[in-house]
Amino acid sequence: MAKGARKAKAAARAARAADAGAAAPTESASQEHATPSPTHEAPAEATHDGPPPATDPRDGAGKAEAAPAPAAPEAGAHELESLRTQLDAARAELEDVQRAFAESHSAFAEQLVAMSTQHEEDKQAAIDEAVREKQAAMDEAVRAHQSALDAAARDKQAALAEAARAKQAALDEAAQEHRTALARAQEAHADAPTTAERDALVAERDEARAALQKATERVAALEANEVQHATELAALRTQLAALTSPATHPPRAESLAEIADALGYRAPDYSLLESLHAAHHAKYAALHAELLELRAAAARP
Repeated sequence: MAKGARKAKAAARAARAADAGAAAPTESASQEHATPSPTHEAPAEATHDGPPPATDPRDGAGKAEAAPAPAAPEAGAHELESLRTQLDAARAELEDVQRAFAESHSAFAEQLVAMSTQHEEDKQAAIDEAVREKQAAMDEAVRAHQSALDAAARDKQAALAEAARAKQAALDEAAQEHRTALARAQEAHADAPTTAERDALVAERDEARAALQKATERVAALEANEVQHATELAALRTQLAALTSPATHPPRAESLAEIADALGYRAPDYSLLESLHAAHHAKYAALHAELLELRAAAARP
């Protein structure tokens, strides 16, 4: 840009010099035309009142010596031709200087436009790169949150399944004990010779059957509870997928700007990168709060 400015200044100085050179030959030519020629003044000097002068025999020699005087108009014509040639050369030089100035101005304008275009392209590329980096960081954070939520859900499901298996084993063991007691009661009842003993065995058998029925009902209730827990876990997974899915919560520039503005990051006070950074932290805090709420809801019976 500095080189183009120097070229423009040099072209302007050359144009002013050419204008001054063209004006000087014009003034000389006008002075040449304004100066009276000796041929025109001669008749005026020869004209006078009174009788004609006496002729002198020596006048012939004087006239012969003064004969070359008419060569002055030819010298003036040559000088005028020379001045015209100089004027044409000066005009041609002025045209060359003007042409060079126009070319320099055009080159400077093209260079300025190219620099402006390159600056805008570099600026847009920097903005796009910053947006891509922030988008990648947000995607990575979402994936990390999704992994953490999936791990927590798997742990919760494993704990529920282990508790259900332990309860099922305890119920099976209690049912087996009741069956063993019932079998013993039936054997004892078969061997009992008296009615009282038989009635006692029947009562014990009924108690064992009632206990077995209660155990069976408890097993059914536990199975239903396990199904309910599985349904709740599936609902939690669906909610987690809906909360963390990019399709339902796409990162929009408007939402990030609103979050940044709500936190007090005004555009005149902070740059775009600072506003996006603040919005990213706000989004992270919101997702963390949602995760804590989901964990608390899953922990409730």
